[in-house]
Amino acid sequence: MTWESDRPGLLLKGSTATGGVLHVFWGRLRTRLPLVCAVAIGAGLYGLPTTVSGRTATPMETGRSSMWARDAYAKLPMSFVPNRGHMPEGTDYGAQGIGYSVGLGPTQALFALSRSAATSASDHVSRHPLGGGGSVQAARAHASVRMQLSGADSAARANVAMPLPGKANHLTGRDSSHSHRGIPTYGRVTYEAVYPGVDISYHGNPGKLAYDFAVAPGTDPSVIKLGFEGVQGLRVDDHGDLVLTVADGELRQQAPVVYQEGAAGSVPVDGGFRVGDDGLLSFAIGAYDQARGLRIDATLAYSSFLGGAGAELGSSIAVDRQGNAYVVGPTTSPDFPTTPAAYDTSYNGNSDGFVAKLNRNGSALVYSTFLGGSDRDDADSVAVDPRGNAYVRGITQSPDFPTTPGAFDRTFNGGFDAYVAKLSPDGSTLGYSTFLGGANFDSGSGIAVDRRGAAYVSGITGSPEFPTTPGAYQTSFHGVGGPLPPPFGPGDFDAFLTKLDPSGSRLEYSTFLGGSGLDVGFEVAVNLRDEAYVSGLTMSPDFPTTAGAFDTTLTGPLDAFVTKFNRDGSAAEYSTFLGGSGVEGALGLDVDPRGSAYVSGGTVSPDFPTTPEAFDRTFNGGTDVFVTKLTPDGSALAYSTFVGGGGTDEGFGLAVSYLGEAYVTGGTASADFPTTSDAIATTLTGDSDAFLTKLSRDGSRLAFSTYLGGSGFDTGHDVSVDVRGAAYVTGETRSPDFPTTAGAFDSTLDGESDAFVTKISLPLRPGS
Repeated sequence: MTWESDRPGLLLKGSTATGGVLHVFWGRLRTRLPLVCAVAIGAGLYGLPTTVSGRTATPMETGRSSMWARDAYAKLPMSFVPNRGHMPEGTDYGAQGIGYSVGLGPTQALFALSRSAATSASDHVSRHPLGGGGSVQAARAHASVRMQLSGADSAARANVAMPLPGKANHLTGRDSSHSHRGIPTYGRVTYEAVYPGVDISYHGNPGKLAYDFAVAPGTDPSVIKLGFEGVQGLRVDDHGDLVLTVADGELRQQAPVVYQEGAAGSVPVDGGFRVGDDGLLSFAIGAYDQARGLRIDATLAYSSFLGGAGAELGSSIAVDRQGNAYVVGPTTSPDFPTTPAAYDTSYNGNSDGFVAKLNRNGSALVYSTFLGGSDRDDADSVAVDPRGNAYVRGITQSPDFPTTPGAFDRTFNGGFDAYVAKLSPDGSTLGYSTFLGGANFDSGSGIAVDRRGAAYVSGITGSPEFPTTPGAYQTSFHGVGGPLPPPFGPGDFDAFLTKLDPSGSRLEYSTFLGGSGLDVGFEVAVNLRDEAYVSGLTMSPDFPTTAGAFDTTLTGPLDAFVTKFNRDGSAAEYSTFLGGSGVEGALGLDVDPRGSAYVSGGTVSPDFPTTPEAFDRTFNGGTDVFVTKLTPDGSALAYSTFVGGGGTDEGFGLAVSYLGEAYVTGGTASADFPTTSDAIATTLTGDSDAFLTKLSRDGSRLAFSTYLGGSGFDTGHDVSVDVRGAAYVTGETRSPDFPTTAGAFDSTLDGESDAFVTKISLPLRPGS
């Protein structure tokens, strides 16, 4: 559930309890109110002086400092300060955020939303006559919203947790008898049993405040009733969102997602907001097992920007068993965030690849490193082995791209080469790094790794001398070749599939894949038997197919394809076209435990093949996403569906849970792109938004679908799924208001475009 605004608002989200959690999210308020910038931690709210190098800051210095201090401040934990008599009566703890302050009591939270900070001497409410006492910025309150827990126990006890290293000082100028120094600060305040069986906790960071209700088994969640003072109106709109009208704007909170944990996993429960005749807000919950706890959940587990002052995007994402996310992409930012002891902390010029590993809650970088040489470099795909080694595939134009002793190829071959690099779990060293290519244009597009640590790379080559191995499926180049791919240069290109041994020192097999036209390999996946699958697009009528495959004929000018190889790369177990009379390409690929391949991409073909019970059998116009599941032998479609609206929709990344649920991400410009009631956002926000769509196991319905974006350009490039069914999405954003979460690594757009990393918690549904 999300609050939206043009300025920082409040994040209300959840934690755990033995029962369940009412998980509420306040994001950004949809208003036109200016921001008040925090200029120093703790300054202004309770009389804490702002200083520069030990002296009082001037208004001009305060304004300059806010430009850099705000970003750092927003990433710190929220600092809750106990009331030592310097806060209003009825307030136990207080904290200041960016654009708001909050005072907490057992039955209420008072949010003061600030219009602006005073910036002239006339706004200073106190000044020591000798200049040593400090000046205090007076925040002009724009609006105060009081959230009251109706009927809650005013004697509920407050417990604090997460003691923070910083101390707070309350200074009162000349009269030091009322000053307080060394006040402890905390990262979490919990009021126990505000209702019988219900606790409420407050936490977060200065950018966003979070709170959650923990509901014990057997407790009726209808006891929770919230009243709001300082608002002009309260309603639930047609989408189930809560809308609070305040001066100059509105606060909008998206409809809740409700489910509970059952013996077979997460079970969805009908639920939503309800405003009673008395004007109080409660939760309307459908039938559920009262012996188990409920969760009314915002689906954003975390969401973060990732970038520097230049431009970058997230090309690919992988997740390990511990829930750490690995993101790669290109960057032009010398100040892209890196970590001490990472392999390469210095920008190498022109453009570099980056490899960043985020911890499981998205709050910090485990490591982050550049990867490149003195010319153009990119990181396009990443895979992770069980030990946490990251395998990166990319493209380079740098003769000095870093390679390692004993690697398969340490010499740049000309034009553009693909490369494959293996990073240690801590990101400090290269296990191996090798070029892969010939004299012309060569680019890898996908990478996968098997249980032995062998890496499989797919891509495109214009080099007849691209390295192949004896006995491989195709050892001869079928195109014309050239220095650059169309439309930049002459010739047709072949796809390729290469398998590197675990040491990166030799090719276990390497083969061309193509016909007489243009052939591009986009993605590669590996099943439990170490058999590789390649997807892509082809213009070749003679693209190699196999007898009994689903489609052995090129249908339009450009079709998608899916090819499955045997273990040694010597033969295709199946190879099929996939398309209609228009143009399409398979950009996303994954394989389930039974060996069924799932592909996604974009199509302009109204007659793209679909199946009878599929979610959407009708082309929606523009470009549609397609999602197709092939039977294990490639002879038929298990399901195939359109997903899209009336505009341009493209599917770029696909992942499959172990239960066979397909997750797809990409970009959409369709205001009518299909979403579900539990979406993070049900409305297109900018010209183009990213999206995440999860299909049921049989492809007959949407299990989840949401827009993901802000007011600028946003698109999703890749998605990964963990064992719990959570989706990790990366892509590109140019939206300063792209949705981020409390405590995330970076809540600010840093340059022209940033990568984003978003984790969305979705329940696995075995019966779907």
